[in-house]
Amino acid sequence: HLFVGANTGLPEVLKREPRYADQAPAFQKNIETHAQHLRDKKLRVDLFALKDGGTIDGKLLGPLRPNLPALEPGRDYLVEVVVRTLAIGHPFSQGTVDSNEIWVEFTAGSGGKVFASNGLTRDAGDTGPVDERAHFINVLMLDRDGNRIDRRNPQDIFTPLYDKQIPPGGAAVVHYRVRIPADATGPIDLSARVRYRKFDQKYMEYVYKGQEIPKLPVVDICSDKVTLPLKGQKSPVTEQKSPIEPAWQRWNDYGIGCLLEGGAVAKRGELRQAEEAFGAVAALGGPATAHGYLNRARVYVADGRLDLAAADLERARTADPPAPWWTLSWFTGLVAQENATDAAGFDRAIAAFRAIVDPANQPRERGFDFSRDYVVWNQLGKTLYQRAQVEASPATRNQFLTESGNAYLRALAEDSEDLDAHYGISQALADLAGTWIQPPVPPDDGCATAEELIRMADTVIGKGDPDTRLAEARLLARALADWTRQVSKPTEPRLPPLRRVLSRIDAAWPSETNPALREAMAGLMVQGHRLAHTLYKPD
Repeated sequence: HLFVGANTGLPEVLKREPRYADQAPAFQKNIETHAQHLRDKKLRVDLFALKDGGTIDGKLLGPLRPNLPALEPGRDYLVEVVVRTLAIGHPFSQGTVDSNEIWVEFTAGSGGKVFASNGLTRDAGDTGPVDERAHFINVLMLDRDGNRIDRRNPQDIFTPLYDKQIPPGGAAVVHYRVRIPADATGPIDLSARVRYRKFDQKYMEYVYKGQEIPKLPVVDICSDKVTLPLKGQKSPVTEQKSPIEPAWQRWNDYGIGCLLEGGAVAKRGELRQAEEAFGAVAALGGPATAHGYLNRARVYVADGRLDLAAADLERARTADPPAPWWTLSWFTGLVAQENATDAAGFDRAIAAFRAIVDPANQPRERGFDFSRDYVVWNQLGKTLYQRAQVEASPATRNQFLTESGNAYLRALAEDSEDLDAHYGISQALADLAGTWIQPPVPPDDGCATAEELIRMADTVIGKGDPDTRLAEARLLARALADWTRQVSKPTEPRLPPLRRVLSRIDAAWPSETNPALREAMAGLMVQGHRLAHTLYKPD
């Protein structure tokens, strides 16, 4: 794109074209502008600590600076490198993650000679392919046959093998096992930098088909280095200080990276290591206290230790200054929901989620408006549905189911393709649909057209005779059943007409006062949103 982002590759290619020779200086300026944008507080890298013995459960030696542990020749150490996103409002890098080439380069040396490296380019001058064992900050997409998506062919994307992007405000920990040479005689120099090249080397091989590939700019987004003493040697090592301030953020970033190891919600992170890191943050006192307790509560939630999570949430709430109320409400709701075994437990969770989305309760002075947060609306809808399951009164139970359906509709108002909301509506309204929940018999006279589906929906939600509207609802239910069985055609996709039908029924259902029609609409919504869920997630 032409606005400042990260496309340093295209102007480099264009400036080499003879037909654009007169514009080469402008293209070079464009490259420099994009490079400066990348280097301007987008990421930071921190050589945070070592682990003795070279294993993730080894003793932590750090944080490096002010601590400068003496290294033992012949011994293994695990170098913990933290990459943190800063002024970015989306996962890094997002966009064309299959063709962006972003990686961490790490070196360890002594006396000016490198004895261990990872992430170097094969050829001199930052050219050629990158070390295939490097830590890449990317997504490795696969097609249905397990081949990597490497030709800018998004139409063939089936599933990611891994996603190593870093969330906004998040961090990743990269681990490097290093053996100090047995014959080392001087201080050990460690360095790390995050490098960016647009485009991926493999993609450029396709583009140039055996021709010489032009050298593309490699931007060093951020870097860090530290020099450590050698045990038993008297070579002096000067005092060093990390540029990251305040210092507690280093512990916090490390904890976040450990927590997110293996995926944000995969629960495969280094949870014990994250727990220790956030405990260290809380122990530092001052503004760090609430951050430490709140983030340790996240670890406990991920690990299923909910009582410990509740205790840390209370500590974060009473800290000075306290953690943000909206984050506390979110995790308080999650813990209450997971712990709930009766109506009172679910009511506590519902109250916490409702506080977040309440329009009168928004921290707009911070630029936040959580009343549009579809993740919270979905969680509220799910909790209301669970609350209905423990309610003895049929009337009150139906009220909770109705509120659940409305919460999911609110989520769809923000994201019409949200899978959780489509599924949630079909689940919440099933008990309100009466006999309409039974699968209708498809018509014998062929599939209705898109225009006929819309006309039926308009009749159902209209102000005409209730019996006529109910009869049309039955026809629409049968037509949707047949619509479900149809195969989408390139010129006649099934989704757009279905969306138009659902938008009409969804809007009319909350205010419909006729019990029979309300039940019919609920049945149509169950049927339609199940189909929408299937179409949005075919795999």
